Amino acid sequence: MKKIVCEMCECTEFVKKDGLFVCQDCGCKYSVADAKKMMREFADEKQTEDCSCSESDSDEKEIPIHTADSPNRIFVEVIKVGHKTYTTQSVTSLSVLLGGEPQPVFVEGPDQVGLIGAEISVQNLAGKEIKYVTVYLAPFNAVGDQVACTVQGHSVYGIEITGPLVVGQRLEGYSDDMWYNNSIVGATIDHVHVIYMDDTEEIYEGKEFYKGAGDTACNKSTIVFYGFTKYVPVVSKVSIRINGLEVGTVSRGEKFVYECECKDQVDLKYVGDFGWRKNVLTLKPGTIHVQLEYSARTLISNLW
Repeated sequence: MKKIVCEMCECTEFVKKDGLFVCQDCGCKYSVADAKKMMREFADEKQTEDCSCSESDSDEKEIPIHTADSPNRIFVEVIKVGHKTYTTQSVTSLSVLLGGEPQPVFVEGPDQVGLIGAEISVQNLAGKEIKYVTVYLAPFNAVGDQVACTVQGHSVYGIEITGPLVVGQRLEGYSDDMWYNNSIVGATIDHVHVIYMDDTEEIYEGKEFYKGAGDTACNKSTIVFYGFTKYVPVVSKVSIRINGLEVGTVSRGEKFVYECECKDQVDLKYVGDFGWRKNVLTLKPGTIHVQLEYSARTLISNLW
């Protein structure tokens, strides 16, 4: 049978905590993806161990990969990689004189011992209410190579945000103790594990959150328009015009996909409105997702 073997101490005893596999000998933490890579074949033996992360447990439920057909949509971004420190910059002069406490802030770069983490943002764009979302990040150095923690050896590491996260809501989170490595300058999204309030789950692949990911350079843009997430009286549809020609509409909860050239101009307006918001998008090769939302100033609430 297969067991997970720790890369640092060769221990095979793990427990699962906060979505990570924790070695019971040295304390190293591994993501689900890393743990699967470390599995080895062992001769069958009497199972007397109380290990909550055996292969049968970890593979008990296959988590589906999020696809374009899914009604659920989220937007995730890495705000910065850095560490938490304390400063009096946000404390007034009077409060400092009266003994005001330094305020915690998250700054870029590692601390004095090389400890570094990340600050992230998650927004629920459409679909179901979210219970938990864990964003797994892969750190990289100044030349773009993926690196790992120099103490515990792991690379991909997750930050969990606890909901509820309703549609339209945005939350931020951070962890300042993800890696020890002075060479880390940034991090990319490896994958995102979402658990909804009805206890269904989805895995969002990291490439979903980067514009044009996987597309070859060309002059074509695919625009995906998403209608309002909330009910808006009277204003229920948005008209779409490409180079002066109206090509369609998108209603609340609907999706409209259109392929055009990068040089094309895109105009939007409320159905029934006389004025167009002209050339509202800068088109680039690849896929552009556009979240439409009612606003006095603009129709676009998010691009990714």
